[in-house]
Amino acid sequence: KKVVYASSVQAISGIRSQQNNLPSSIPYLPMDGDTPQNPGNAYALSKCVAETQLQYFIKWQKFRSALAIRFPLLLTHEWMADWRARGDRPLPRRFRGGLMLDEGQTWLCVDDGARLVSAYLKADLEGYRCYFPSHPRPRSGATVREVIETFFPGVELRKPIEQIDAIVDISRITRETGWTPIYDYMDEKK
Repeated sequence: KKVVYASSVQAISGIRSQQNNLPSSIPYLPMDGDTPQNPGNAYALSKCVAETQLQYFIKWQKFRSALAIRFPLLLTHEWMADWRARGDRPLPRRFRGGLMLDEGQTWLCVDDGARLVSAYLKADLEGYRCYFPSHPRPRSGATVREVIETFFPGVELRKPIEQIDAIVDISRITRETGWTPIYDYMDEKK
């Protein structure tokens, strides 16, 4: 009666890429697990359907607890070590080209993702939750302010830009589970 589902940032990222010059469809920054669904392809739609199914299971099937985790780009330690060794942060080859801008340059070490699943399973939580975990450092190496000003002009800011230290607000995750990311592509640990 306790379910953890691997959703994706693609459930909210729409179709805005480096190639199409569309305005952002993200309604506010920093993003969080409550950012509204906005699938831009069939894969993303399947993630949104599964998130909705989890809500159904909680409401009508009496599941005790269900969590959808909207994982961003998951990086292995090998990728992070490669970035450190080269002194830059290019995207892995399979992610070059069609960078989806409304993913907000979010990323997470795969081990931090596993730690989040463990923390959630150990927490005494009931009902449906949707988490969007991300490391606070943008994967390009730019500052959070640079990312916001460059890629999210006109998007509502939930607090002054000087007070935004990450594209994704993970405070609810931390409050409910005690989890924060510890691995950083710059230093191995945060």
